[in-house]
Amino acid sequence: MHIGKGILAAGLAAGLALGASTAEGAEVIAQWDFNDLDNQFEPSIGAGVLDNVNTSWGSPADDGSPNDPGVPNNRNRLSSWNMGDPIPDKSRGWQISVDTSGMSDIVVWWDTAYSSSSLSRYWTVQYSIDGENFIDYDLIEREIGSSSGSTWVTHIYDLSEVAGVSDNSDFAFRVMSTMKPGTNEFEGISGSVTTSSGAQLYLDLITVQGVPEPASLALVGAGGMMLLLRRRSASTK
Repeated sequence: MHIGKGILAAGLAAGLALGASTAEGAEVIAQWDFNDLDNQFEPSIGAGVLDNVNTSWGSPADDGSPNDPGVPNNRNRLSSWNMGDPIPDKSRGWQISVDTSGMSDIVVWWDTAYSSSSLSRYWTVQYSIDGENFIDYDLIEREIGSSSGSTWVTHIYDLSEVAGVSDNSDFAFRVMSTMKPGTNEFEGISGSVTTSSGAQLYLDLITVQGVPEPASLALVGAGGMMLLLRRRSASTK
């Protein structure tokens, strides 16, 4: 598991995989589990948009993340990109756009595996509050020799303290293949400088979750009360 900036309390990974959270009152806003072959790019929970950035998607595959409870297929999406080539820097990756209106304490997490040691060791995590301009937030650095298509890693980012992420219809989040920091050079997971157009990044359980803001809860409560009053009024006629 990779823990990003301002991570939630320890021990939440299993709960996250089932759409739960240690954050009180947290709800899944959007999740992609890739188990529906007819709607691979549609969220399995909630609403949102999943895109590739200067890449192309590959065919779906079995053997997704072990955290995915999907039965019977448990499929994941392979992203068949030239991900071994991050030139220009931070130019290739994947992105989600999710409306967080009425929600706070936003957390983004996903499971990933690396098919090839020729994938970049470095991945920049970025967010946007206007859906167009992205801000660097963190750098993921893979250990040399850590590539294995069967080894899944959970990345978790708590964005609750990032201004503009909560209650935002234009929130977006992406992860981009990156050159070796401080240089203009590629470095693969193998430690090699050789890239490969066949390198694949596996993704599963891409999830955005948050806590309904008090105003939103109040509106829901008021709506429920109005419905109850209407029903009572109708029953007395």
